[in-house]
Amino acid sequence: MDESNKEEGNRVIEEKEHGQSNNENKAQASPYINFQTSIRRPHEYKDEYNECRSIRGRFHQYFILGETTDCSKWKEDYANSERWETLKDTEALEKVMQNERERIRQRLNPHYNNPVWKPRKDTPADWNAPLPDYLTRNHEGSLLKQYSAELKGEQPPIPLLPPTSFCSIM
Repeated sequence: MDESNKEEGNRVIEEKEHGQSNNENKAQASPYINFQTSIRRPHEYKDEYNECRSIRGRFHQYFILGETTDCSKWKEDYANSERWETLKDTEALEKVMQNERERIRQRLNPHYNNPVWKPRKDTPADWNAPLPDYLTRNHEGSLLKQYSAELKGEQPPIPLLPPTSFCSIM
């Protein structure tokens, strides 16, 4: 989302918090359309709910997490996204957007709170240095090297089939 969309959305949220009725919110729903790309279509929430409740989904949850998870958020998001699609109810959209933000936050939490790897501030100084000799010797006859030389025009294209093929279809 770019900054203008965020500012416009924040303005509408503030107007909503300052006492506009739900009917006025429906009339003001157009700025929310900019946020609509951050939420899924209703059938996608229904698919997620069905997958969460399936035997396969439950087995996966138990195998990965050691317990089954609560699928009610998917059902709630399905209902709210349906309300947004049909009635343009901004409260329903708010709930779906909040749940999506929370899912993204939970998904990225291990990335940002990783105690093992320190994030780089910039690229290493020798990021484009030539490969060591043992690596270049290992890749002398590789298809990747031949394809790279072909793209650079250093060698003619490699034929995919031999010039004389004995294959015939009758």
